[in-house]
Amino acid sequence: MPNAREQAAAPPQLQPPLSTLARLRHWRPRLMAVSLWLMALVILCLGATAWMAIPLLGDIAHKSMQTRDVHIPTIVETQRNAIKLEDLGRYVSNVFWSRDARTERDNRLEAQVLVQGIQLDKDEELSRGTATILDGIQQLIRIRTEQRGLEDSIRSHAESLHDYWLQVSRQLTAPLPELDKVLQQLPLQAIHLTALDPHIEDLLKEVHQTEITLASQNLDEVSRSALQRQLQALDTLLSRELLLDSHARDVFAEVLDTQRGLSNHLTTDAAFKAKQVAEDVRADAQLLQRYSLLLFAVLLVGTVIAFLTLHRLVLRPIHMALGGLRSVQHHHAAIRLPRVRFHELDTICRAVEEYGDLTNRLRTANTELRTLSQSDGLTGLANRRSFDAQLKAEFNRAHRHGHGLALVMIDVDHFKQLNDQQGHLTGDDCLRALAEVLLHYTQRTGELAARYGGEEFALILPQLTHQEVIALAEDIRGEIEQLASVRNEQGQTVHFTVSAGIVHSPRGRDIASVEQLISRADKALYQAKRNGRNRVEIYSIGMGSDSQTLGQV
Repeated sequence: MPNAREQAAAPPQLQPPLSTLARLRHWRPRLMAVSLWLMALVILCLGATAWMAIPLLGDIAHKSMQTRDVHIPTIVETQRNAIKLEDLGRYVSNVFWSRDARTERDNRLEAQVLVQGIQLDKDEELSRGTATILDGIQQLIRIRTEQRGLEDSIRSHAESLHDYWLQVSRQLTAPLPELDKVLQQLPLQAIHLTALDPHIEDLLKEVHQTEITLASQNLDEVSRSALQRQLQALDTLLSRELLLDSHARDVFAEVLDTQRGLSNHLTTDAAFKAKQVAEDVRADAQLLQRYSLLLFAVLLVGTVIAFLTLHRLVLRPIHMALGGLRSVQHHHAAIRLPRVRFHELDTICRAVEEYGDLTNRLRTANTELRTLSQSDGLTGLANRRSFDAQLKAEFNRAHRHGHGLALVMIDVDHFKQLNDQQGHLTGDDCLRALAEVLLHYTQRTGELAARYGGEEFALILPQLTHQEVIALAEDIRGEIEQLASVRNEQGQTVHFTVSAGIVHSPRGRDIASVEQLISRADKALYQAKRNGRNRVEIYSIGMGSDSQTLGQV
C-alpha cells in the first residue's frame, strides 16, 4: 500500500477525454443562434430559385404580350360567332313554336341580320352553315303559313259538321259516341293548331270509326252521304295538318343539327387556337415548374424537419415545463424534468423544478401556520378566530335554510380557586380533559368545539331540536362532574364542575345577528352561575307566550 507521502507526490490523474457522441449529448446550443442559421439557409434557397426563375419569367411575359395582341382577339371573335349561332338557334325555336305570323317575321329578320354579320368573316364553312339555317327558317315560315290556312278550313268544316249533326241526330236509332268525342275536341269558336296538334292522330281514329259506324244507323241516304262527305273532308284536312307538322319537325331537327355542327366547329377552332397559345408558353412553364417543384420539395422537407425538430426540441420541453407548473398547483411531490437540448429551455426547466421545490416548502409552511392560527395551543380545540368564522357561517346558513341553531357557552366553576389550590399545571390538565369531552360531543358536520377564552368554552350545534340541545348540555355537565382522570402533583384525583348557558333558535331566523346570539348565551351562562353553578340554563326564543325568558334545566 503506498503511504501518504507517495500519494501526495503522485501526479493527479487525468480524466479520459469525452467521445464525440458524449460531447454532442452534453452540447446545449443557443436557440437564437439556431434560428438565425435556419433563417439564413431559407434565404439562400429562395435566392438561388429566384436567380434561375427570373429569365424564364421574362420570356413567359414576352409570349404573354404576343398572346394578348394576336391570339386573344381571334379567340374573342370566335366566341362572338358562337354566341351568334346560339341566337340563331333561339330564332329557329321561336319560329317553330310560336305559330304567330308577326313573331315569325321578326325572328326571320333578326336571323338575316346575324347571318349577314357572320358571312363577313372568311370562314367558308361557317358562311354555308348559316345560309342553310336561314333557308330552314324560311321553310318553317312557309309551312306555318299553310297550317294557318288549314286552321280556317278546319274551323269551317267543324261548324258545318256541328250544325248538320244537330239536324240528323234525331233520326239515329243509337248514339254515336265517337262523333260526340270528335265535336268535343274541336272548339268551334277558337280552333287553333297549337291545341289540335297533340290530338290530331286521335281525332283521325275517331273520324274513321264514325265513318264505319254510320253504315249501321237508320239514316236516309241523303243525310248519311252528306255526313260522310263532311267527315271525309275533315279527315283530309286533319291528315294534311299532320303531314305538314311532321315536315316542320323534320326541317326543325335538320336546322338544329346544322346549328350544333357549326357550334362544334367554332368550339373546336377556339380550342385549337387556345392550344397554340398554350404550346407557346408550355416549354418555359415546364422548366419553371421543375424549379418550383424543386424549391417546393426542398421547402417541404425542410419544413417537416423543422417541425419535427421544433416539436421534439422546443414544443415538448415547453409542454413538460407547463405540465410541471400545473403539477406544482395540484400535487405536493417534487417536480423533476429531463434535460433538454437548447440552453434557454433547459434553464426554464430547471427554474420550474426550483419553483416546485420552493412552492412545496411554502405550502407546507402555510399549512402549519394555518393549523396554528386556527387551533388553541393548550387544548387543541378551535381558537377564538376559528370559532368566530364558523359561527358566522352557520348563522348565515341557518338564516338561508330556516333550520335550527344552538350556541352553548361553558365555563369551569371556581377555576381561579382551583389554580390557586392545585397549581396552574393541574388547572391546564383540567382544561385539556374538558376539551376532550367537548370534542367527543361535536363530531357532526357543522358542529364545533372551541376555547372561547381562559376557562370559557363554546359549542356550535346546528340542526338540533330544543330537547336535543338540553340533553347534550346536561350530558356534558354530568360527564365532567364524574370525571376522574385529572390528578394533581401528589397523585390525588381532582374533581371540577362546569356551568353552561344555552341559546337556541328553532327556525334560524329568530335572532338578528351573531352578536345577539353570543350575548344571550352569555346571559344564560351568568344566570347558571348566579343560581349556584354546576347547572345548565337556557335562554329560550319562541317558546310559549313569553319569547325571551330564562329557564332552568
